[in-house]
Amino acid sequence: MTQLIASKLRFDRGDFCLDVDFTVSAGTSLAVIGANGSGKSSLIEGLAGFLEPSSGQITRPGGTVGYVPQDGLLIPHLSVRENVAFGKGITKSDLVKVIEDLRLRDLVDRIPGELSGGEQQRVALARALVRRPSLLLLDEPLSKVDAELRRLNRAVIRDWSSPRQIIIVVTHGPDHASECDLVLALEDGQAVALAPPGELSAAPPAPWIKQFFS
Repeated sequence: MTQLIASKLRFDRGDFCLDVDFTVSAGTSLAVIGANGSGKSSLIEGLAGFLEPSSGQITRPGGTVGYVPQDGLLIPHLSVRENVAFGKGITKSDLVKVIEDLRLRDLVDRIPGELSGGEQQRVALARALVRRPSLLLLDEPLSKVDAELRRLNRAVIRDWSSPRQIIIVVTHGPDHASECDLVLALEDGQAVALAPPGELSAAPPAPWIKQFFS
């Protein structure tokens, strides 16, 4: 399987429900945008397998899944190097490269409690990228870093991508969304648009989408 298929998915979380139905092919990057509470994180958690759908079906591409939550979920007693290398399926050369690419070399012996929020995000991103996952799920991976590091992180994500990889990223940044192949716009748990960013910015179907890209 080389596609991610979210078939008539519904997630119920108390009084809130998320309904989506879409397909993403290999080699595609998808940005998920929307206001706080629109269902973006619920979608990423569901696609990652941490949230069970109330109905519908998820078909994931073969291979590994990389997931970067907002808080990083680093292992507190392990060093940066050990966090990035944790698990199976990585090479020493990739480990060295991802640490260098994300400017973590001077931090490798620190533990998460000694890092800033932005540094923890970069470590979590490195841990996901180094496994070269077929499905990479990013929940606001750039929210705690400054503009320079946001540009760096976006460039590193692009450099580590492959024609067989699917990237889905929750973002509040129009620059990041504009670099993706497709944009999924969520509003109150409903998909109001799924289109290339150029189409959405040229003919936004809702005022908030126009404001997002302006």
